[in-house]
Amino acid sequence: MKTKIKICGITDSYDAEIISDLDVDYVGIVYNFEGGERSIDLEQLIEIYNSIKNKQIKLVAVCVDKTIEELKQILKYVDIIQLHGNESVEYCKKLHQKYPYKKFWKAIKISSKDDLDKVNKYINVVNKILLDAGNSRDKLNNKNKLLNIELIKKIEKEYDKKFIIAGGIGLDNIDEIINEINPEIIDVSSKLEISPRRKNIKLIKKFLEKL
Repeated sequence: MKTKIKICGITDSYDAEIISDLDVDYVGIVYNFEGGERSIDLEQLIEIYNSIKNKQIKLVAVCVDKTIEELKQILKYVDIIQLHGNESVEYCKKLHQKYPYKKFWKAIKISSKDDLDKVNKYINVVNKILLDAGNSRDKLNNKNKLLNIELIKKIEKEYDKKFIIAGGIGLDNIDEIINEINPEIIDVSSKLEISPRRKNIKLIKKFLEKL
């Protein structure tokens, strides 16, 4: 199985358009997250959407604890909503009932085997689960994250499936991640940047070559 790639934290149409011409499967944006270094508003989201709408790449909006009404205004622009907050199981079910044509991913921060229970709660109510590295100081700004590969392998074995993996992934550890886990999708952001709002296209190309 070839691992798919999501480049997250895109903040403008310039980076989005360049990345959409590379061997990348998903472009991710952080939508209206107060205080988030990579957060963008609706106008910026529409600009990114317009820059890639005729490409094969899919657009993922990372959202934190938004109401269903708040999500409604962006649904026509994005392919996938990534729920990255404290959204309940009931909330996820309501989203699927209201918008059955749209895909929803749920990010779950994992740091110990106790987090298996969290995965169990959501695995049948969203389209995909994203396993986010524990030890995170900031859940959207990708600081101080450390992937627990053994824990991810345990979760994969428990459910006999592959997941989306995120948190501190870069050139320094991609070989180990592919060899040990071979995830369904890798979500990368901070380690492929010039600054929090500008991606390093050269590093992204090197990353893709490694894969």
